[in-house]
Amino acid sequence: MIEQPRPTPETVEESVFEADFEHTVGKWKEEAQEHPYEVDLSNCFVGYGFHLVDAEPVTTDQITECLRQRPHDARGGHVFFESNYNTPYRPFVIEVAGHHGLEVHVNTTDFDHRAVWRLSEWLSGTEAISYWEDTARIKDAVEHRSSLTWERGQHIWIAQQISYANSFLATVKHIADYFDFTGDVRIRVLFSGLSGRNLRSTNIGVYYSMDYRARQNTKQIDFVLKASDLAAETRSSAIASIIQPMNKLTQGPVVNAESVVRSLRAN
Repeated sequence: MIEQPRPTPETVEESVFEADFEHTVGKWKEEAQEHPYEVDLSNCFVGYGFHLVDAEPVTTDQITECLRQRPHDARGGHVFFESNYNTPYRPFVIEVAGHHGLEVHVNTTDFDHRAVWRLSEWLSGTEAISYWEDTARIKDAVEHRSSLTWERGQHIWIAQQISYANSFLATVKHIADYFDFTGDVRIRVLFSGLSGRNLRSTNIGVYYSMDYRARQNTKQIDFVLKASDLAAETRSSAIASIIQPMNKLTQGPVVNAESVVRSLRAN
């Protein structure tokens, strides 16, 4: 059994990670105001963040090459630190709190999954994204296959949240491996816009017996684990540590390492 993720200290000094996280969430809210959407994006988003604690700083060129070499399970359309140099969303360099980092703002009107991400030379990264559950793609897929309706801004699809957390942690593991880092990794996930959302699945035939609905609007999860715990064969415990605290607010079925493995295999 791998070591369970450890809580972060209750008091920590202001760090690169804190500055990057605050900056990225702030930029997300600015973008939400400038590019309105059917759902209130300034309130409805998920923030993912990590920091390779005490890692040696690198250059933006090294970060770029690291992202280009990501394996398949840490890639995909609009996933954590996705960067396509053939689109307008090529990463640019921005300085925050005295340190440089790559940054991308995805606010296209052609696809309604929004994202803002930043990865610093101190190997601290944050991404703010809209809920996949709120996209036209998900709504159209459900309503095309059945007579059911899918209201934007009203649902949490646990399988999708597990899948995204998996891609996030796979990317963090790739970054750690690329820079030969084996120490502590700080993880933060902030769910915003939960209030009123209920558990629901897009899969035909999958129904919840009760109305599992969140009454609290935000949930932030912070913990520390070893880089080795992010390997594919042991990552399920870390994914459950991200998803279950949020899921608990809905009073839905418990998400644990075993259910994470089943979900990833099924989806």
